[in-house]
Amino acid sequence: MLRTRILLVRPMLDFISGDDPYVWKGYVLALTFLVYNVVNTVIVHVFFKYAYLTAMRMRIAVTTAVYRKVRTSRRGLH
Repeated sequence: MLRTRILLVRPMLDFISGDDPYVWKGYVLALTFLVYNVVNTVIVHVFFKYAYLTAMRMRIAVTTAVYRKVRTSRRGLH
């Protein structure tokens, strides 16, 4: 993602520093930045959602295993 951001920043800097008479190029670059950031945010959100769900499932699995072990080991004591 960083390489893509660098590829977007260079034309924007060239547009800002130059005397380009075509204003529409600036609008296209700004819209490209907007679309890029929205897509990036969605991708990161989905990644963290699945990472969180996986962590919760692992936590539940470990907790369940511990409680089952404790429950079965207590049966032998009585």
